[in-house]
Amino acid sequence: MKDPNFKWCYKCPFGFLADPKNKKLVCPDCRAMSCAKCLVPWEAQHEGISCQDFARWKEENDPDRQAAGLEEHLAQHGISCPACNFRYTLTKGGCMHFTCTQCKFEFCIGCKKPFKLGTRCGKDPGCAKMGLHAHHPRNCLFYLRDKEPEDLRKLLKKSKVVYDTEGEVGECRVQVQKESDEGMVDGICGEATEKGHAGYCRIHYVEYLCDLIIENKLEVVSLMELGEVKAVFTRAGKFIPKQRPGEYEFQYLRRLCQVVEQEIPLD
Repeated sequence: MKDPNFKWCYKCPFGFLADPKNKKLVCPDCRAMSCAKCLVPWEAQHEGISCQDFARWKEENDPDRQAAGLEEHLAQHGISCPACNFRYTLTKGGCMHFTCTQCKFEFCIGCKKPFKLGTRCGKDPGCAKMGLHAHHPRNCLFYLRDKEPEDLRKLLKKSKVVYDTEGEVGECRVQVQKESDEGMVDGICGEATEKGHAGYCRIHYVEYLCDLIIENKLEVVSLMELGEVKAVFTRAGKFIPKQRPGEYEFQYLRRLCQVVEQEIPLD
């Protein structure tokens, strides 16, 4: 029968008899140290705590696990600079204009289009008369932030894009910036969440859905009212077709939407 005090070294092929009173084993051959009970390499953090608690500490402080957790956090709440690819944890609540602290590139957090000042833009002749601005695509959050979540979900469902609806009803936990006596400070949103909104308040659920829309390059003209569709023609410098005699407004709107889809690119 094997002696219960016989232990193998975890590092070398040497075996030895250990003192059952000692929690820490020291190999007589290579001097490697390990725990007498769980047999993992000995670390100072194991001193005074159980093997179970030490295993939990190891898991929580595992660099690979921490890196995976950071990647998951950045995937949900992060943004990358389109110029230098530096990644940030994005705190909601400010305007859609963002300046990269690394390369000073200014862009929209919704579509990542550059913000430029007046004549520096050069996209259209009218840009010279404008201040700091960006040319957002029509499926950017900039134009969709007031849309109903149900309408956004219908568009995603029609396009077979998966979106989340599960989440606790309570307080929205999205990181935001709030005004205080000391200026802007980071905190949690704290607004009430709604059933079916994936644990977000209405505002942040719309942002989540709009991220999916622009990520999947979805056409959104079907969500627009007549004035919004006409604005698409104006921004693109296109002639707006006139309403025909006897043409109902819904028919006119549908015809304009078809022209937009066929003749005016999303971007």
